[in-house]
Amino acid sequence: EKLRCEYLHNKLAHIKKLISAYDQQQL
Repeated sequence: EKLRCEYLHNKLAHIKKLISAYDQQQL
């Protein structure tokens, strides 16, 4: 269960990083 939680957290952080990188490209 803990491993699953960490996996989801890392996935979320990765997505946020992609989104912020995408936003900077749009500007």
